[in-house]
Amino acid sequence: MVSTALQGLKNDIIIAKHFLALVTKISKLYTAYITLYAIVNCFDTFLIIMAPKFIIDELLGEQRLTVILTIIAAIIGLKFFLVCIKDFLDSKINVENLRIKEGFNLHIGNIIMDMPIENIEDPKILTLKKKAMFPIHDQDAIKRMLDGLFRILQQFIVLITIAGLLSILNPLLMLALLVIVLLNVRLLKNNQKNLYDFNSALAEFDKKFDYYQNTTTDYSFGKDVRLYDASNLVIGKIHSCVKSSIAAFFKLDRIQGRNNGLINVNLQIQTLIVYLYLAYKVVTKSISIADFTMYMNAANKFSSGLSDILSSYNEIRQMCRYLENYMKLESIPAQKCSESSSLDMKREPVIEVRNVWFKYPRSHDYILKNISITMNPGEKISIVGLNGAGKTTFIKLLLGFYEPSKGEIYVAGKPIKEYNFEEYVRLFSVVFQDSKLFSFSIKENLLLNDHYHAGSNQVVGDILKRVSMYDYVNSLNNGADSLMFKMLDDGGVEFSGGQNQKLVVGRALHKNASILILDEATSALDPVSEKEIDDIIDANTQDKLVIFISHKLSSCQKADKVLFFQDGEIAESGNHKELMELNREYAALYRLQMENYIA
Repeated sequence: MVSTALQGLKNDIIIAKHFLALVTKISKLYTAYITLYAIVNCFDTFLIIMAPKFIIDELLGEQRLTVILTIIAAIIGLKFFLVCIKDFLDSKINVENLRIKEGFNLHIGNIIMDMPIENIEDPKILTLKKKAMFPIHDQDAIKRMLDGLFRILQQFIVLITIAGLLSILNPLLMLALLVIVLLNVRLLKNNQKNLYDFNSALAEFDKKFDYYQNTTTDYSFGKDVRLYDASNLVIGKIHSCVKSSIAAFFKLDRIQGRNNGLINVNLQIQTLIVYLYLAYKVVTKSISIADFTMYMNAANKFSSGLSDILSSYNEIRQMCRYLENYMKLESIPAQKCSESSSLDMKREPVIEVRNVWFKYPRSHDYILKNISITMNPGEKISIVGLNGAGKTTFIKLLLGFYEPSKGEIYVAGKPIKEYNFEEYVRLFSVVFQDSKLFSFSIKENLLLNDHYHAGSNQVVGDILKRVSMYDYVNSLNNGADSLMFKMLDDGGVEFSGGQNQKLVVGRALHKNASILILDEATSALDPVSEKEIDDIIDANTQDKLVIFISHKLSSCQKADKVLFFQDGEIAESGNHKELMELNREYAALYRLQMENYIA
């Protein structure tokens, strides 16, 4: 049991040191301000303890008005000076706290940006992220942990002096105070444990509630909710979630209320013991009335200071427990960036997929099974199959977002895991069916990091012409500098789905990568726009490897190679004519689609 406690303490020290180092890195002034505040607060505490004694001694002694006024003026002046310094330090600390909170947001943002896609899409990682950020945003865990550390330092300095003062009076008084403090700290520790368990459960409630609430405010759900009368279902989910969380709150309040009641009873017993003992000392002429006041203040400060140290220690340990999830999230490896091999960007690479199998983390079923294919520069490859056949997963493997469970993918003769990831993905321009555009300007969306380069306006114009959007964009008040969407600006431009997809295609073409992947890239376009985009792609990808994923098998006729995926395997491979002659699943599916176009 002792070894377990020591191991827990060791882990807490590691966590506290880690976050203290991160805080110091984000804000070098924070620890300086906090330390100064602790020192100033110590002087303030001594002033509260000692000041009444000097006034009462003079009132019960010679009663010199000038001396009394001088003492009062000195106390008020010193108190005013200390309050001014504390207010100044408070304002500085509050600013640094905001800097630290934003610094941690940026830190966790960088961690997530560097995280492999397979982790970002993992529900357990998403839950871990929620649990990691909840105590920082909702519990102010980092600030509370750091405040606890400096409170301990501050109170420790005060207690050494007060302990010396009270030990002169009676060491047993300190022992009595210590016993009561320890009882209260035990109750506080139980409260914190219950609060931790509650907040851990609350993170799950919050994740569900956030989704349900976002559903009610997300305009994209509006049509479906109204058409299918789904409002009662959504509101019912919210009510159920709220009901469960309220029940958890009631349970917590019951336990906390009982413990807080016992704490208050103990505090009253403590006050009674101190008053009775000091009153006895006054009656027996052992101390003066002024000493009574001083010792009473000292005893109260000793008790509250000791309680503060022990409760701060418990709170630090509690915050460390909260922050363990942050440490777990932080420890997830970033996207692998091997530096062992470099790609020759001037040469078009050959891609070889050799006996690749894949299943998602914590899944027992393989999504892809024994996939083998070679893709050469200049080829047009069409990947087709029913939903769930593994087409998009195959593309994610090809892009290096996932690693094969078995087998290997080679590019230019080397496994892709040997390449630097950031360098490797420069080979690809990709248009997913759900590719995202940012609430930035049209120009920034098309050029991204290149938007500030000289001549960028001319480049944007060329891109817009290639995707037949030039005239429309130029008709806007701010042209290509117009902000997209209304999330950040009510004057933002809302494009149609087809127009958005054209911009995404334009962004992909601008990258001018060796390999272009189109995952249902024209699914939202009308036939005329689809033909325009197809012509644009054909005109700009003569020597490039182009990979199409489409449910429209008519597009396969112009492909050099068709890969028909079925149940995670390449069931058929060849050009369109060869697969039609084979007269298997592909041919049957093609004829089924063609029937829909026959009047």
